[in-house]
Amino acid sequence: MTYYEVLGVSQAATSEDIKRAFGGQIKRWHPDVNGGSLESNECTKFLVEAREVLLDPNARAEYDRSLRSSSVGVGAGSARQTSGHGGYGGPYHSRQSDSSTSAYQRARARAANQAGRPLDDWLRGAWQGDSAFSDFLRRLFATLQVGALTYLTIGVFALSATGVLAPFTIPLGLILSRTIMGMLFVRGRWVGVKMILQGLWLFPVVLAIVIGLLNLGR
Repeated sequence: MTYYEVLGVSQAATSEDIKRAFGGQIKRWHPDVNGGSLESNECTKFLVEAREVLLDPNARAEYDRSLRSSSVGVGAGSARQTSGHGGYGGPYHSRQSDSSTSAYQRARARAANQAGRPLDDWLRGAWQGDSAFSDFLRRLFATLQVGALTYLTIGVFALSATGVLAPFTIPLGLILSRTIMGMLFVRGRWVGVKMILQGLWLFPVVLAIVIGLLNLGR
């Protein structure tokens, strides 16, 4: 089974086609929505590998050249059977190049490092591009969002202490708290203490900078 077949796209697919196809497939096969099963882990691994190779122009060119000369499967080693994705494995990895400078090999190495990402990372748009800058921006905006929600939640509960708005602010505070908790748990593991602390100092700093820039523009 080829990378194109894994993603369900044609060999003429554009980068945007590949991104959209990957987004749909990862939502279906990711371990986070399949109980962490071995099958879903294998499917995700090959989806990420297909995405990484086909979005890298040089790696894709190597892969396409091999497709024209032989029947190529996905991944290395012996053929595998994975429900819903047919057989994997094939001659390309073992035959094409053992050089660490091969674009194909580098793409597969990147895929191996990314396959364990939580589903939320992919759904937030990480699958659209994994440059260091885009990953930095994604984390920055997530941290700012957590910081803003934390300050809002503190304010809401502070208002509750007055007693006047308690019937409205207490339910709102609980909703906000649950929203924050949902952002700070990944696969049932708490990862948010550092992000909350970063958000608490980063949000007012960024807010002050924005207000300062707006005042300068007046």
